[in-house]
Amino acid sequence: MNIALVNAPFVPLYIPSTGVGYICAAAHGAGHKVAVCDLNFQFADWLLERFPALEDVWDRAHPDHLGQMIFSELMFPGTVGRKAPALLNVCKTETGHDLAALTNEAKGLVGEWIDQHPFADCTVVGFTLMNHQLLASLYLMRRIRRIAPDAKIVAGGFYVSRPNALALLKQVEELDFCVIGEGEQTFVDLLGALAEDRDLADMPGLCRREAGRQPVAGPPRRNLSAAELDRLPVPDYTWVPPDVIERKRCSIPVLSIRGCYWGHCTFCSDFQFNKASRARDPKRIVAEMEEQSARLRSDEFYFSDLATNDSIERVEAICDGLIDSGRAYRFRMLFIPDNITLPLLRKMRKSGCYAVQYGIESLSDDLLQKMAKAQRLLDNARCIALTEQAGMQPISNLLRNMPSETLSDIVDTYDKIRNFPELFNGYVFGRSAVPFRLRSGSSIQVLVDRRGIRRTGRSISHHFWPDDWDEAIPDIEWTVDELWPDQVLRDRLWRKIERALEQNEFHRRNTIYRDDGLKLFLQKYDRIAARDVQFELIGPSRQVYHELSEIRTGDAIAESLGLPSQMVTAILDYLSAEKLVCTDGKRFFASIHPDVCVYRPEHSRESTVEQAAEAQYEDG
Repeated sequence: MNIALVNAPFVPLYIPSTGVGYICAAAHGAGHKVAVCDLNFQFADWLLERFPALEDVWDRAHPDHLGQMIFSELMFPGTVGRKAPALLNVCKTETGHDLAALTNEAKGLVGEWIDQHPFADCTVVGFTLMNHQLLASLYLMRRIRRIAPDAKIVAGGFYVSRPNALALLKQVEELDFCVIGEGEQTFVDLLGALAEDRDLADMPGLCRREAGRQPVAGPPRRNLSAAELDRLPVPDYTWVPPDVIERKRCSIPVLSIRGCYWGHCTFCSDFQFNKASRARDPKRIVAEMEEQSARLRSDEFYFSDLATNDSIERVEAICDGLIDSGRAYRFRMLFIPDNITLPLLRKMRKSGCYAVQYGIESLSDDLLQKMAKAQRLLDNARCIALTEQAGMQPISNLLRNMPSETLSDIVDTYDKIRNFPELFNGYVFGRSAVPFRLRSGSSIQVLVDRRGIRRTGRSISHHFWPDDWDEAIPDIEWTVDELWPDQVLRDRLWRKIERALEQNEFHRRNTIYRDDGLKLFLQKYDRIAARDVQFELIGPSRQVYHELSEIRTGDAIAESLGLPSQMVTAILDYLSAEKLVCTDGKRFFASIHPDVCVYRPEHSRESTVEQAAEAQYEDG
């Protein structure tokens, strides 16, 4: 069968769609002829060529805003102007063109793109739907249906949960099937059944229309096991234009584990879709990276897992395999701050890792507990410090305005950022604190609904839909607005946090750690004195500070050094008062470490795109 897979705008720029890659390889492996038709990269390039200033907007991880306005105007002319006229001014400001003129150009581009691809000859056209792709995908379905009236149009991807699938099939007449959950096996089974004209009733993981056009859902399909994941074909990304890979330093996704082994964070719904984590064999992962590198002539990779380090031994095995391969890889990983050690991080750096993303979310221990995060402030501080010592960039973001966040939580975070500029700085926490987004299926949704907190926006915003579509098409993501009495003060504090993160990056340039064997010299910025201050630690003070290269308690330090506990307590009190150590009252961790300022990321287009990549559903 002739299959076309469509990658619609807008996913975060210059990262190939993992879903398209896996489905393409699975369908091709089953003997079908597959063409991937990518409009995401082409449409982004088209916009950037005309409006270079948009590049800065997209570097801050908002690639979808203008695109959604354009495809809304194509799908539902006049809706944006009627429901949100202020957005028309935003479009004019960002591009210098009004939305109608921009949409007319975009319509021509999409028409040319459709003419370049063999949709009329296809038996099946498949779409992978992330939230921000939905409007563009629905418009493309409409256009493709006109030239391929007999083709079957199929949708899958993260957006397509069971209730969403039934709603889409009811509302979107161009759509024939929805694949729910992991799609590799379901899509191949569907292709086989269509080719042999077999009955589709009760096919696991498939939603379809019956003869009376009423949508029905088959039974759920179980997730693939770890062994079955290892037997899947290597994802096919050869459809990514070679010039994009070279020009944009395109990062090739690697999925080493599906699901999240922690799976408790109250703001996250991903474990609803991936109830159990399944980790792949490290040897298969290394072999996949070697094959992709040879295929695509690129050594840039991005581990798109929820958390790679379900097993430290597995991470070490991956790193050992990459080191033994002899290739100079560059990649980024997402970690949970469990069992991280400096030797492990140095091995990761040696194998090609340049950045580690930690699920930090907040610097307030009280709020971290409400989030059901496993780690606390000191665990996060430790990971940041050790990652920099290993020569890599730590990446994380703060969740802003989370329901149940108190004013004291915000003040606590602000104090930590100001008191420890050598640890908490702008490039660690990204461009700015990100707004809170609510996911369907997350634990925090129960709290929001019970307290009557207002949902103020959808990821597919109601500004872009006709009123009847608002009710018909569900969503899996909203922004929420809890109207606190002290909202003005909260907003002001968050602006101060953003500025403090930027200022810290400057202040830490003069941070110093120097030890001559007898005397330890430290220098840091002091926010009260508003200048750099110096400290000299000798004798027991120097010994105690060295013990704080890891998180320790006072009793453990006293026992390790053979010093009186009262002396150690007095030293720790002094170090805490001078903000040379972070403490939760029981445990302590030094804030200035050897090499803490050695690594600085490049301030370039390449660096900001790599940071922007993390924002793909980072809150989830």
